[in-house]
Formats: sequence, structure tokens, C-alpha cells
Amino acid sequence: MNPSNLRSHRAALALSAACCGLFASAGANAQVDVLVSGRFNDQVLRYSAVDGSFIEVFADGEELDNPIGMAIGPDGNLYVATGDIGNVLRYDIRTGDFIDEFIETGSGGLLRARGMTLGPDGDFYVSSGGSDQVLQYNGGNGDFVRVFAESEDLDGPIAVEFGPDGDLYVASALTNRVLRFDGDTGEYVGIFAFGNGLLNPTGLAFDREGNLLVGNAVRHTVMMFNPVGQFVRVFAEHQSLNVPIGVTFGPDGQLYVASFGRDSVIRFDGTTGEFIDEFVPSGSGGLNGTHFMLFVTIPDGGCTRDPQWQCDGDVDGDGQVNPVDSGLVQAAFGSGDEQDLCNYDVDCDGQINPVDSGIVQSLFGTCEEPREACP
Repeated sequence: MNPSNLRSHRAALALSAACCGLFASAGANAQVDVLVSGRFNDQVLRYSAVDGSFIEVFADGEELDNPIGMAIGPDGNLYVATGDIGNVLRYDIRTGDFIDEFIETGSGGLLRARGMTLGPDGDFYVSSGGSDQVLQYNGGNGDFVRVFAESEDLDGPIAVEFGPDGDLYVASALTNRVLRFDGDTGEYVGIFAFGNGLLNPTGLAFDREGNLLVGNAVRHTVMMFNPVGQFVRVFAEHQSLNVPIGVTFGPDGQLYVASFGRDSVIRFDGTTGEFIDEFVPSGSGGLNGTHFMLFVTIPDGGCTRDPQWQCDGDVDGDGQVNPVDSGLVQAAFGSGDEQDLCNYDVDCDGQINPVDSGIVQSLFGTCEEPREACP
């Protein structure tokens, strides 16, 4: 991709992710649920996104030790960062079965992995709590790419999140700040948010207006900062919120916060911040050490794409996978139109979102077996 267009490309992807989410238009053959990492029960648990009821232990096993950060990868599967071992594991999004150790233990100096995110370029960005860095890994094969972000101000990185401007924001828990890094180069831009009672920032989430919501672990609140980093207000607080960690918006537009101290997930109004309910009750399904949450589309069989497709990513059927294809997918973000799904739902999950664009980007090049156009 032309470097001059990369920043606007990243920004478009980040904004689409914030506004549309990874659950914008699930098809008939899929359902939206929420996955929650239980740090102390060494499991990823699955709950209904409708009422928070426990469904099942989605992922566990001897290899899953201290799960913390989670992300959906370019291939549509679940990736989990482990805090004790310092690696990233891959699980089948349909079944929860363990696939492999995608990012090897200690790769690139990874030590005590914390938060992680899939970048607009299709690579993974993982906070390394033990080395006070954010590390970049190839989204296709897990190879270490580079130390993406580091600074004297970065101590105890937790959540990492690309903002609507395309830059990377990092919660630096031990310096009580949210830091900003250039989304292209990783160069340190500066302190984005601090003060006003912010102590041990943990989770990060951008709302539709570009405001940043920050989990304030010591104060047991969620704080709001405007798009230029100015403190707006304490957005959410409640007696049931104890040591908030993960912060994310759900498919209903409400704010969900992992209450680590109560082993639960709390739901707040996404506009006003008013308390709604304890969405996942304390200890439900054995939840212990609530950390991060991920709303996902779990396919339950079937495929919305045309069976003639032979080359994932070649959405215009010209035999090439290139920025034109990625642009077409971006333009269709959030569309529920049947023809759009046929053309642009690259991972075949019944929705069009940044994951599809990430897949296209990771496949840039020549397609050996171009598909026929969708009828």
C-alpha cells in the first residue's frame, strides 16, 4: 500500500471498528456471544450476549495458563495472550478447540503478556508487561516483527487500542497514564491522558464520538477523556464495580466492564454511563479473575459466501489481491445486504468488518486460483 495513504487507511479501519464493532451484522447461521478471560481459573468462558447467561467453558487446557488479552485474528479464530507463560495461543472460533501456540513463548522478548489487539494492518500488537513494551507480530504466521512501542513513560502496559486517528493508545498502569504512539512508526507521541484521579489505568475503549473510556482500577470507576485527552468526567461507577479491567462496547451500544474484584461483568448505559445491571453475575460458570471481554460471532454451521469462491480476498475477481479489494471491503463495512455479504464477507461469518479487510491485506499479491464473480 502507498505509504502516503497508510495513515488514512488505518484511521478508517479503526473508526469502523469502533462504530460498527466486530459484530455489526451477523447472519442467520451465527450468533453473537461474549467471551471472557478468567485469569485465575485458566479458562475463556462463553456467555450469551443477550442476557449474560453462562453457556460453556469455551477454551481451556493445560497450555492455557493465566489468560488475559484476547483478539479475533485475520483468519477469524480466537487468539489468547497468557500472562504467566508469555505466549499467544490460537483456538478454533467454532469449537473452542486448541489449534496451536501461534506466538511462541518469549518471542521477541515477550514477557508476561497482557492486552492485545489486531491492528488495521492485520498484525497483532501485544503488550509485554515484563519488558514494558508493545510488540508487533505477523498476523499470518505469528513471527516477531519488531518492538513497536516503548518509552520511559511506559511502565506496566495493559490494554492496547488503535484510536479513530489511527494511532496506538496504551494504558500504562504503573505511571498512571494513557500513552499515545504513532500508528505507523510506533514513535512515541506523548502522554494522552493523566491526572484527575486516574490511578492504574487498565482497559481502553473509544466511543462513537472519539472519546476514550479508561478503566480506573484503583478508583473503581471508568473515566472519560475527549479526543484531545482532556478529562470530561467519571463516566461510570457503581458499588458492584470493583477493580475494572477490560472495557468494551457491546452490540447493543452499551458499555461492558470487567469487574476483576467481583469476578463479574457490569453493564452501563453507553451514552449516559448509568448503571444497568450485573450482566454476568459474580462467579458465573466458575469465572475467577475477570480480565478482558470480546463480543464475537460464533458460527454454528453454514456459509453465507458463494461456493464458487476459490481465492479469499480477491473480492473483485480480477486474480489479484490488492488495496482495491481492501477498499471495497471497507466501503461495505456494516452492510447486511445479501449481495454485499456474498462479495465482501471474506471470513464467511455473516458480517462485514475490519477482520475481513485485515484478511485481504495479509493476502496482498497474486491469487493463483481466482474465483468467479458472485452471481
